Amino acid sequence: MALRLLEGFEMYGDSGRTGSGLDVDIERRHEGGAIIYGSPDGDLITGRGGHGLALRFGEYDTNNKIWFSRYDHTQSDTWIMGFAIKTGEMLDHVSYRLWESYYYSPVLYVFKGGLGMYCSQWDAPEYIPYRLQANRWYYFEIKVYHHNTAGTIEMRINGETVYSVTGKDTIYSSYDGGSAYCLYSVEDLTAYDDIYICDGSGTDNNDFLGPIKVETLRPDGDDGTQNWSPSSGSNHYELVNSSNLWQLTDYVEANGANVDDLWTFDNLSKITGNIYAAQVVVSAWTDVPSPQPLQVFCDSNSTLEYSETRGIGARVNFPLPHELMLETDPDTANAWTANGLHAASFGIRKV
Repeated sequence: MALRLLEGFEMYGDSGRTGSGLDVDIERRHEGGAIIYGSPDGDLITGRGGHGLALRFGEYDTNNKIWFSRYDHTQSDTWIMGFAIKTGEMLDHVSYRLWESYYYSPVLYVFKGGLGMYCSQWDAPEYIPYRLQANRWYYFEIKVYHHNTAGTIEMRINGETVYSVTGKDTIYSSYDGGSAYCLYSVEDLTAYDDIYICDGSGTDNNDFLGPIKVETLRPDGDDGTQNWSPSSGSNHYELVNSSNLWQLTDYVEANGANVDDLWTFDNLSKITGNIYAAQVVVSAWTDVPSPQPLQVFCDSNSTLEYSETRGIGARVNFPLPHELMLETDPDTANAWTANGLHAASFGIRKV
């Protein structure tokens, strides 16, 4: 495993959605690892390149931020994060954090459009010879090797290396192999889109991916295995393809063991290049006291791949997400192609 997270902000509703419920839904998606603080909470706008959606903060607030946690002490000490940011005016604030990794090791600062990198163990920030312009999209990628004497940092903007250091102390005193990242509101109307996190391990997606695009596909048909019961009607996919992953009105439900529901999905319309992974995300809950085991799975040309089994708790008003990251097509064991992805189906199993 190398690719640990994809986030494009298309699963939280339609363009223009705003209000406190949006931050709650994003927190649910990341199980408390992503929290938007401050007021106003932000809204969904047209995404980078005019595609999909992006998350935009409202007025500048030092508490407006999003945390993404991917802690796993079994993984490597090298982590990579990529994200698109749309700047605001870049005029008012002398110095504030833009991006942060695991307790200030390291932190990317913005200085009225200028940039600087800093770790809590360093005496002073290191300035980066690059200036951001106002109201423009940029794609940042930051790779950190965490080590107390031989640490390294490389940062790219729009695919070009703008900062690289070696032989640094880049490790927090209690670091244990995982990482958490924070993205901040640095000006009024700062927006973020197309986020990825890799852990640097394995043979796939273990380095910079470049300025990627995340596209969200939704169920568009039933695929022969519908053993869950629909809350209404007879088309299962219509009950699980809402623009907001967390709506509770329509659903499918199941009792018993080894009960599957499988759906076909939309075709890609925005991505035309390499496909680095397919990430399946579902929200699920139970109305009984004891946790219920659930798996997410892929059927690619009758080759099945399942996620780990997870117990879904009894939280009717707070569905929990469950994910499956597929870096290769289970049928071919090679990188996904558009045709392979379009032919595959994805679903859920009550174990």
